[in-house]
Amino acid sequence: MGRSLESGNSVIVSAFHTALIHQFLFLLLIAVVLAIGFNVVRTIQYRRLQVLFGSPGRTPTLAVISPGGSWTRRPAPPSGAVTLAPMSDGSVDAFGVNGSALRVYTLPQRSNTWVRSQLMAVPIAYGPSS
Repeated sequence: MGRSLESGNSVIVSAFHTALIHQFLFLLLIAVVLAIGFNVVRTIQYRRLQVLFGSPGRTPTLAVISPGGSWTRRPAPPSGAVTLAPMSDGSVDAFGVNGSALRVYTLPQRSNTWVRSQLMAVPIAYGPSS
């Protein structure tokens, strides 16, 4: 009962450490809740999956899969398209190459028509590299 409250008192030091641990755990909990909230918002934002499927020698099919599992067919990519890139606004870009010409087609989100958005001649040095 005769102990005074000094900075070296083990009771005060222990209480301070306990308070620090509780504050750290509380901040960690807030960070976890914010991270989960961020991921939920991003998942809702990108809730559709776009799939390209087909077999060799046939025109590939482009489909959009919604969260409920329903499939929506989209127009087939333009002839010569070798890869597709889904964009953040819901549109899809198709890239086609013919020799040194690069063609980019865009299918807007709510459209059924591919539009050529870019045509570029890419200089390619044919032959040995040395």
